[in-house]
Amino acid sequence: MQLIAIDEAGYGPRLGPLVIAATQWEPRQSSPCLQGLLRSAPNMALQTKLDAAWGGYREPVDCDGVAIRVDDSKAVFRSRSADRTGRSLHTLRLTVSALQQLTGIASDQSHWQGWMSHVLVSDGPSSGSHLAIPWLDAWRGSQAKALEPIAVVSGAVERWKTLPWLPVASRARVVSAEAFNRFCHPAMSAKGSGARGAKGLRRNKSDLLSLESLRLLVNLLESTIRDDAGPILVFFDRHGGRRYYTKVIQEALAPTSLEVLEETRQLSVYRCRWRGHVCWLHFTVKGDRFVPVAASSLHAKYLRESAMASFNHHFRSLWEELGAEQRETPAFRETAGYPVDAERFLRDMRGVLKGVLLPLDAIVRRS
Repeated sequence: MQLIAIDEAGYGPRLGPLVIAATQWEPRQSSPCLQGLLRSAPNMALQTKLDAAWGGYREPVDCDGVAIRVDDSKAVFRSRSADRTGRSLHTLRLTVSALQQLTGIASDQSHWQGWMSHVLVSDGPSSGSHLAIPWLDAWRGSQAKALEPIAVVSGAVERWKTLPWLPVASRARVVSAEAFNRFCHPAMSAKGSGARGAKGLRRNKSDLLSLESLRLLVNLLESTIRDDAGPILVFFDRHGGRRYYTKVIQEALAPTSLEVLEETRQLSVYRCRWRGHVCWLHFTVKGDRFVPVAASSLHAKYLRESAMASFNHHFRSLWEELGAEQRETPAFRETAGYPVDAERFLRDMRGVLKGVLLPLDAIVRRS
């Protein structure tokens, strides 16, 4: 049996990328009880019964003088605007580093360029467009340290590797503002009557999130799943209030069979057959309270926060090159990209944006 959890960071902001991350987990020891769960505890009860096996990840453990744990990302991480000390980001980095060390990450993949080449897959809907986005290129190619060495996070690694389930792989997709706009608003960049898919259906950011999450699942399955893997359980946080996923599952996975097991306000569950494997797909309200989904959320948040650091560094450099008379503000103020602050940032950067060669759609997501 395999378990895969997928979550995102950056769904709501107007600046910076949408990042979707997946973590793959295996039971440390095979057990007939796990197979029995699929028959005796379908749907919501399945996640509830599985949840107890991850309790150890929620218990704080000391790493480098910091207590880390894997839990709902909103409880673990505070944005830079809410935590000026940077301590929360350091805690996030330690947590992700410990999880990555459990997957057996190589020492030469501990810097950004090595880790990016290991975990990032193609940028989803940006395929077919090759705009150079300087802050994303600098982020992916950085030689700065991305992950802490095992000696720093050994307390967590030693404790977590005794737990019933272990992370064995991770992957991520990054959707830039330009890719987001081309998907959701193609008529604004090319002839057309609206944001429509191949079959004439209107597209929105919920469609984008669902399709890219499911395509990330395919990427992970293609690169890691063995023929004898057995049942594959997949858990997602619900996508923007969406209850029905049949069409996006068919588009992204092209399963040979697809069965709706449940579609309620709290939970949507599907069983499908993909290339000979039986997969259960769970989309749950507040799904990131489940530790594997929380772990994926923490990965996505860490990747997005680091991408935003590169974004802010890029625009700070351009702002500093302006003469004082061209600057809109006496001091540069960073942004986390959320709508109100994004508008403030764009006002502050009016002098900078006049000299930027990229179109605005490559910087700002349209609402």
